Amino acid sequence: MRMQIKKVVLNNYRSHSHIEVAFSKGINLILGKNGRGKTSILEAIGLALFHMTDRTGKTKGKTFMKYGEKESSIFIEFLGNDGREYSIFHHYFLKKPKVSILKDMQTEEEYRDNIEEKLEELCGVKAEYRDIYENVIVAKQNDFINIFKETPENRARVFNKIFNTEIYNKLFIDLKGFVEQYLKEKEMLEVEENTLRLTLENKEERMEMLQQNEEKWKLYALKKEARLEEKQKIAKKIEQYEFIKREFETIKSKFSFQEQKIRQNKKELQERLVLAKKAKKARFLLEEHQESYQLYMELDKKIQEKKQEKNFLQKRREENQKLEEENRKLELLIKNNQIEEEVLQERITEQQVLLLDLETRIEEDQKQQKELQTSLARLQSFWKEIEISLEKQKKWEQENFNLQQKQSLQEKNHKQKTEELLKLNIVEIQSFLQEIQEDKAEIQGKKERIAVYQQNIEDYQFAMHTLGQKICPFLKETCENMKGHEVDSYFQGEIQKTKKLMETLQHEIKALEEKLKKEFVYRKQEASYQLLQKEVQELEKDILQTEILWKEILLEREREQYSFQTLLSQHNFASLEELQEKLRNLEDALLLLKIEEKEEEWKSLQKKQEILQERVEKLQKDRMSSLERQKQNILNIQEDLEEIWLEFLKEMESLETKMLSLQTSYRIYLENRKIADNLEEEKGKIRVLLLERDNLRISQREVNEKYRLLEKDLEQREQENWKDKLMEVERELLAVNEILGELGEKLKNDKQVLEKIVLQEEKIAGLSKKRNKIERKYKKAESLRKNIKEMGTQVSKNMLHYISEGASINFHKITGRSERIYWSNEEKDKYQVYLLGENRKIEYQLLSGGEQVSVAIAIRGTMAQYFSNSKFMILDEPTNNLDIEKRKLLAEYIGEILNHLEQSIIVTHDDSFREMAEKIIEL
Repeated sequence: MRMQIKKVVLNNYRSHSHIEVAFSKGINLILGKNGRGKTSILEAIGLALFHMTDRTGKTKGKTFMKYGEKESSIFIEFLGNDGREYSIFHHYFLKKPKVSILKDMQTEEEYRDNIEEKLEELCGVKAEYRDIYENVIVAKQNDFINIFKETPENRARVFNKIFNTEIYNKLFIDLKGFVEQYLKEKEMLEVEENTLRLTLENKEERMEMLQQNEEKWKLYALKKEARLEEKQKIAKKIEQYEFIKREFETIKSKFSFQEQKIRQNKKELQERLVLAKKAKKARFLLEEHQESYQLYMELDKKIQEKKQEKNFLQKRREENQKLEEENRKLELLIKNNQIEEEVLQERITEQQVLLLDLETRIEEDQKQQKELQTSLARLQSFWKEIEISLEKQKKWEQENFNLQQKQSLQEKNHKQKTEELLKLNIVEIQSFLQEIQEDKAEIQGKKERIAVYQQNIEDYQFAMHTLGQKICPFLKETCENMKGHEVDSYFQGEIQKTKKLMETLQHEIKALEEKLKKEFVYRKQEASYQLLQKEVQELEKDILQTEILWKEILLEREREQYSFQTLLSQHNFASLEELQEKLRNLEDALLLLKIEEKEEEWKSLQKKQEILQERVEKLQKDRMSSLERQKQNILNIQEDLEEIWLEFLKEMESLETKMLSLQTSYRIYLENRKIADNLEEEKGKIRVLLLERDNLRISQREVNEKYRLLEKDLEQREQENWKDKLMEVERELLAVNEILGELGEKLKNDKQVLEKIVLQEEKIAGLSKKRNKIERKYKKAESLRKNIKEMGTQVSKNMLHYISEGASINFHKITGRSERIYWSNEEKDKYQVYLLGENRKIEYQLLSGGEQVSVAIAIRGTMAQYFSNSKFMILDEPTNNLDIEKRKLLAEYIGEILNHLEQSIIVTHDDSFREMAEKIIEL
């Protein structure tokens, strides 16, 4: 299944306000005179389905939107390559971005993003191959023959894209970069390799220097080792001396510390003895006041218990007082309750009388209300009819006013446009534009003459050079006739004359081109004149239509006024005011009844009575509850509580008096108990201090003995002078280290140089290998580039051979002639089309107009079959420049030429194609 267009709907697109065109399978013929918008339909198809630009080269809506409109749209229903039906909708606005929606008609799914990619799949023409659509699928009016008349460069640019052979040229150009890169890399590697070879040092000489320096280094290293061994021995002796000295200082410090510790022990022992005496005295006082302390504690416990009992009794007394107070309040409440209940009962009786009276009045008013509502309903129904009639009269009045305003505006615009039209002199404008066309032709002629003069100058220069050497330009040998003639002066004179003629022509062309600059202004004036003329005609039509409509509205308004008066007479009303007065009287009478207010008043009285009844019941319940509470309080009140309270206070006072007499003994006992408790602890500390004092005395004697021995050893070691010997050895080591450092630097330098030589040799070998590899790549790339250059031309030639054969058959069907089409792609004539006949070969540009059209259609038919995957083609005015006989032949065989397509659309004003079309659309 291939792509097929079902329907196209255009709104405000170019000359179309609204048009809907249905297409069928096979050949569809769009017939119509010039200016009917046939090409606009094809343009909209290309714009919507194949992402093409309009005839101005733009895709914005304002370029093809109908004049005076603010939006336009394109809607197309089509069958996709997948066999499903789709619709594409493009909505263009004057000032807003366009809206595009692709819709699957079966699933109702809509696509708003990546629409172009989806359309590429459904229509069979990819966005990057738009040249196939422009130059294969669509044959635009006159444009489809122009591509074959382009310059070789332009033909190659277009057809390379169509044949997809530009990729070979791109590869050829891209490979040039690789070839140049390989050549540049090879030269750079050669330079680098030669530079490294020139800077390479002698490896054997450097090895010999390294061996000599290594032997010297070993000799001085042995000398250094002997001195280091001697230094270690001296350092060990000095270390022993320093250790003994530190130990001596430590013993000295320890001796002073122990003396201080003995003094501290003596002081602490004296303090502990004083504390022990105080503790012994405190224990004696404890034994003396022990009995009084215990009695005090027992009394304290009893008093605490009595305090708790006192709190309980106090609480009971307060509760009794509260209950008695509550009973007095309850008695008062019960009396007040009874009085309020009697008052409420009286009010309930009064409310019942009022309710009965109100009910009687409401019943009477309701009867009167029904009578008034019936009369009011009849009048309101009549009033609605009156309102409808008044609304219609108002509407016709408004319509009349609007039309008068519109007519006034139209007449004003007509006058303004007519004045603008009279200002433009169309005869003068057209006369000037005719002169412009003649001037263009004159400029072209003058430019051709300049080209001829330029060629003459080149011929003069060539002849002057050749004859100046006395050589015949034809025989290519020395010419005796030229001897004695001044060739240069003759040709120089001719060249100067020709240049003057060229300058004269260029000045004339410049003057004419200055005049041509005004063409745009006059073209604009001509377009303005045509537009104003059209607008004036449309305004005249609009004014006439407005006058007719205005008369109709006046007639309708009079009819409605008559109908209004008839309605009033039928209901016995002299005027509208009388009817309104009657309605107001009935409404006022209904309002005066105030039935709703009386009903509300009845409900309010009923509710108040219920509230009063509820209050009576509540008062009765509260009275019963208060009586019950009063009885309960009487039972809970304790009678003899005050006597118990007085007796309890006397007992408390007696206990507190006894406790106060024992308070002094209690305080003495507490003050000495803590001191007496520390007696055993102080005795233990005294024993520890005595033991520590004995140990410190023994240790002091040992330290004193060790101090005398170390002092004697230090005096002996200081006499041997080991530090001076160490300084002498270090000076000798420093001199050896300096020599070893110099030798080490030389060895390091020699090794680095050798490593550098090895690395340089390896780098030279690597560069040589890399250079050989790059050289092989360069040769392969150069060979590949040469083959690719020939490949693109060969591929296009094969396709052109096939197309030429198919096009020749089509040409024979269209014209009935035996010539064949030959499409070449040689270096000198890129994509040149020839018509080959018996003993003649004619270039496409030299063919007649009819022959060019026939050849172009024949080639397009074959290319559409060869290149397009859409099975779809459009021909716009294919019979241009064809005579009657060739038109008939084209119409007869066009079906066969296009028989491989699912659908084709032919736009023409010629009736020749009627018989072969599956569907004819006339505009």
